[in-house]
Amino acid sequence: MRLTTHGQRHTLPAYFDMACRCRPRGARWYGKGFRIGDRAAAYVCMLDWRHRNPTRKLTVLENVWLPGACYGLNAELICPEMADEIWYAVTSQDPLSKPLGEPLYDRSLWLIWRELRRRWQELPRPGFKPRSGATGNTAFYLKQKQVPPFYVTVQPLIDATYNKYRNAPLEWWQQLCKALSERGIPLIVVDRQGGPFDLVRTQYSDSWNISQSDVQDHLALIKGAAVHIGAETGMTLWAAIVGTPVVAAYKFWGIMNHMDTRPIPFGAPVVHADIKGPPEAVAAKAEALMSSKAVRA
Repeated sequence: MRLTTHGQRHTLPAYFDMACRCRPRGARWYGKGFRIGDRAAAYVCMLDWRHRNPTRKLTVLENVWLPGACYGLNAELICPEMADEIWYAVTSQDPLSKPLGEPLYDRSLWLIWRELRRRWQELPRPGFKPRSGATGNTAFYLKQKQVPPFYVTVQPLIDATYNKYRNAPLEWWQQLCKALSERGIPLIVVDRQGGPFDLVRTQYSDSWNISQSDVQDHLALIKGAAVHIGAETGMTLWAAIVGTPVVAAYKFWGIMNHMDTRPIPFGAPVVHADIKGPPEAVAAKAEALMSSKAVRA
């Protein structure tokens, strides 16, 4: 076990379990760990809690021993200004015991997210920024590829188990990229290394595919974008957190099974684009958001 200390608060302790070590018996909604979207929800939950409890002590439990467990977004990167202590399990056998205090993660994160989204205007503005190294990597990449400063990032979701009933197929995303290209909009496809969107890179001269596997690099690209077009996936939530206007290409837009997975608009517009409609309509919404941002700039 590894412990890092970030604050000196000592009153009325609380804890947030990102290690999934302290789950109640039979609590199925804890899942296998914290993916990118779960970490966005955890970040906003702790941001809101800290805003309402400025003097209370907060301990965060984190797992770092699983390969890819943190996706470049470990607790020390996303909540140093909110947590007083961060306990890391660095092996599967680490005795990461349940701390004393109020559990903040005591029900499904997406039930918590639903309540946060309902009162989003009361939430403090996020202070999260991609780490400086990622920002430098992004600046080098944009310069090397000669990407114009006013670009759009596109992030599909085609490899998740729930993709078929919640997200658009590969062909729809390819048509969207074509529609953006025909409008003269520079685009960067935020895709995993070796993904099928290499086809987009070779087909359109003004689109680029990134191969970095580090989520921080992806977030730095998204933060610098004029607009982000994202599927129902974690990076779409993070795009709104870092202040980029979002076109959310969701099949369902609302509360489903008592949960809400829509982005929270932290000072930047979030527009829904129905994937059951034509991709050209989504491209038009992105272009309209780009124009409004250009006017504001």
